[in-house]
Amino acid sequence: MAAAAGVFGEGEEGFSLSEVSQRIVDFIDCDGATHEKLKGLYEKFRGRALALRRSLAKQLQGRIMSLFQDSLKLLKIERNLLSVDELSIASAYDTHSIPARLYRPRAAANRLIVYFHGGGWIQGSVQMDDELCRKFAVGVGASVLSVDYRLAPEYPFPFGLGDAVSAFLWAFKRREDGDFSGEIYLCGESAGGNLAAAASLKLWDEFGRRYRPDGQILFYPPLSPNLFSETFHRFESGYVLTGELLRNFYYNYLGQEFECVDKENSYIFPCAELDATKFPRTFFVAAGLDPLCSNGEEFASRLREARVPLEYLRFGGALHGFVAYHGAYREEFNATVGKLRAWIDAGGDFR
Repeated sequence: MAAAAGVFGEGEEGFSLSEVSQRIVDFIDCDGATHEKLKGLYEKFRGRALALRRSLAKQLQGRIMSLFQDSLKLLKIERNLLSVDELSIASAYDTHSIPARLYRPRAAANRLIVYFHGGGWIQGSVQMDDELCRKFAVGVGASVLSVDYRLAPEYPFPFGLGDAVSAFLWAFKRREDGDFSGEIYLCGESAGGNLAAAASLKLWDEFGRRYRPDGQILFYPPLSPNLFSETFHRFESGYVLTGELLRNFYYNYLGQEFECVDKENSYIFPCAELDATKFPRTFFVAAGLDPLCSNGEEFASRLREARVPLEYLRFGGALHGFVAYHGAYREEFNATVGKLRAWIDAGGDFR
């Protein structure tokens, strides 16, 4: 027992497997040469495991996207309905320049949606969601700023979150400079929805009400530390977003197994935030055949309890990612766009 206490410490909680492994190596009583060999073996095996998990996650995500390429092609719309500009946004946290694309409808659109693509924090791009953002801009009647935030595993948490916050601050500055005068909304699909909600919290924590978004638009994001929910167990296999894929996404984004992640970090799990009034008015879309559906219901419940204005849509027969699968979910997509436009038109800023 004394040896165990020496390795792990007394009463410590929340340690990661990598930390425990390193402590065991450091604790072994041996000569220097043997100690270095043990450390080298540990790093070798850990590096191989990390490379395997990264590769598996990218392969699985690639299969998902290949299934729906035909559906994505059906999103083609007339280019003369929009102007599109390539931008570079300075990070508020380091020297990185964040690529972005601004879609502006030819018809008057004085509102701006700051959009973050999905892809499990490890994949996706502005280009991949180009047609989707065009459809949103024209259908909703708002400009859309699509952000190429940095991706894991090369840039794990919190790099992507920092880019999301930086993009909003850039948009806010543009509004102050008079480029437009309407509302600014944070928006994201799947992992991008996680970044949108986390950015809402970080903006509040760092700047208070001054930089509060006028609303957030979330499409079936992972938000809760209660991952292994009822819908997770029902739909973790055979419904596009598998439990294995989800675990790999978290592993790559956070650099450790899900079971070892700090479940109280609300920048990773926005649903863990104790003060839900920090969130702005919310438009939330859930997919009924999604292992994350219970995540969305939990988050919606937290917002209702805090009396945060909420529009909650749940499409019972839809898979995770359905807004991108327009060919297969045309009716649900059109209903979402129509409801979203009405919600934005209704206003009702919650400050």
